[in-house]
Amino acid sequence: HWTAAILGPGTTVYGLKLAMDTDEIKAILAHCPKIVALFHASHIYRAKLKKMIKDMGLDDLKHVNDVVTRWGSKQKMLQRVKYLLPATDRIFLDDRKYQDLTVDRYENKLIDSIFHALNGFQKLTDILAADKDVTASSFISLLRFIYELTSADEEDNATSSQMKKVIRDYIASKLATHGGKSDAKLRMILRMFLRVVEVLDPTFLQISTVEDDEAQTWLNWPHTS
Repeated sequence: HWTAAILGPGTTVYGLKLAMDTDEIKAILAHCPKIVALFHASHIYRAKLKKMIKDMGLDDLKHVNDVVTRWGSKQKMLQRVKYLLPATDRIFLDDRKYQDLTVDRYENKLIDSIFHALNGFQKLTDILAADKDVTASSFISLLRFIYELTSADEEDNATSSQMKKVIRDYIASKLATHGGKSDAKLRMILRMFLRVVEVLDPTFLQISTVEDDEAQTWLNWPHTS
């Protein structure tokens, strides 16, 4: 998951260790599934939610589970929790048992930041999930896409900007090392190989007209980012 980049400090996910202080992010990512779980488990609370949705004039939607084996499910889960928050918060505020499941203004903005940083990856994960025969020829194109998705934009705040940086730095570190050591020669060979297989693949015929310098830039993140 791309969300490996927004877990807590010192956490290791797929070999990724994070030093940034993200306790609040970790907490809200644990909080949202609890909201989803309650409404999935209880027909009483589903009925309350359905009535509240109708009363507030919202679209009649249900919460979405975050499934580890399903591409992009965390983004979809966060998006749906966010949309239904006006209704769920109203329910929780009137329910002493589950008042701790309400989301305050700061947590609400935190969800926005997380979703903003991950939103673009939805398209990428959809592409990867739809193609059963992803080969090395698509690597540079996917790398360009990731680089674009993690570039700064005017809607970034400190949280989403830091999340994007962690993702880019992680990929850069993977491209710059071999066996845990920096290897310039291997980087050069990898760059040449990926460039050749991209050019030979007719799927990327138009993309492959991009200047070599640009392709090299993507594969030299540690030196150009």
